[in-house]
Amino acid sequence: GRFVVVVGPDGVGKTTFATALTARWAGPTSYFHFRPAIRGIMAKTPSNTEQVRPKPPKEGSRFLGVLRLGAAWVRFSIAYYLSIRPAVRRGDLVVGDRWAYGYLVQPYSHRYYGPRWLARVVVRLMPQPDRIVALTASRVVVHKRKQELSEEEIELELDAWSSLSFAPLTVLDAERPPHEMAADLVETLTQS
Repeated sequence: GRFVVVVGPDGVGKTTFATALTARWAGPTSYFHFRPAIRGIMAKTPSNTEQVRPKPPKEGSRFLGVLRLGAAWVRFSIAYYLSIRPAVRRGDLVVGDRWAYGYLVQPYSHRYYGPRWLARVVVRLMPQPDRIVALTASRVVVHKRKQELSEEEIELELDAWSSLSFAPLTVLDAERPPHEMAADLVETLTQS
């Protein structure tokens, strides 16, 4: 099995790509959005019924943000050992959407207002996937799909998501058909 995390800004096509990837994979698959349940069964494929939540404010309590980050470290670590690792050992391809990397690229979305260096240290201490897949597209294309973000915000996120340096990183052009990107990644995963 393998543990793969798909990252990129809202609107780049992460769920569509994850759907194509789980369809293309020859063996069993599991999927979770952001963080897996600590106990329970992960979905086999993504659901297109994820709720859109309003963006939190860009200012908040640093203290509460640091507490949230600490709680996230505990939750992600426990979820990894109780849900993801057993699925990988069974031979599943586990596909996660963002994992904890949102604390680095979109900290306000997770109501984290603490120092970036602390988020980087805590995320580095979490279990890491076998591969990070950063989806990228032109900011114009992403903006057409997700108009609540400015093109400048999208450009900053695209750069940040494409420069994560934790696990092996594969950058894929999300303007290509999802099934082609999935085929490329499956080939990469089966060769490594």
